[in-house]
Amino acid sequence: MGETSQSFEIERKYRFLSLEKARRFIRIPAFRWQKTGIIQWYLDENDEPGVSVRVRLMIESTPEGFTEQWVIGSKKPVDGNPERRVEVETTFSPENVSRDLPYITEAFRKRIASRDFDPYPVVAKIRHQLVFPAAIAQEANVVLDYFLYPKKKKGERVYLEIELKDRHPSPHHKEQFESLFQSLGLSSLARDITDKKNMTNRSLAENAFEKSDKEYRIEKGMMEIQ
Repeated sequence: MGETSQSFEIERKYRFLSLEKARRFIRIPAFRWQKTGIIQWYLDENDEPGVSVRVRLMIESTPEGFTEQWVIGSKKPVDGNPERRVEVETTFSPENVSRDLPYITEAFRKRIASRDFDPYPVVAKIRHQLVFPAAIAQEANVVLDYFLYPKKKKGERVYLEIELKDRHPSPHHKEQFESLFQSLGLSSLARDITDKKNMTNRSLAENAFEKSDKEYRIEKGMMEIQ
């Protein structure tokens, strides 16, 4: 089994008002971004109420080809607050999936080996993480997600997350989010969707799954993030 980490995250989510506004934002000359492809599958709910479990494949394109990192993670809201969650993540290798890996069922373990995950809700996205300006990157993780799957209307394809680096709740963290939102110039570009349960990544995946739109292959994801 790989490394396990646990963190307390304080995060707010936003959706851009249009695809053009998202493009305008990501092209701001003062910003620098790191790009990663992400495909993540959502496992059946476990016995622990409120816990969401996902398996994430992170893909990066290099001159030599693709690199992959596999992670299983769980998230649980703190006191029912969607802004605050406890996250536990464990890295693993698909060639050697430990039986001690949390939440992995025997059925899913077999599918990892064959890289066939059709029976599970899935999202695929290109993630851009802000690495400059350093002052903002040191205060918060700012990531922009462009959804490749499920297919959405153009104005609904791009989400933004702001996660504070300081993991300790502060009575002033709401003002901190507002300050970051203003500093990034987002006031006229995006709206807050943190409290919208139907706009979570898991909800997007499950809604597409219920419509029998279930096929998204890893190979397709690798092609789309090039």
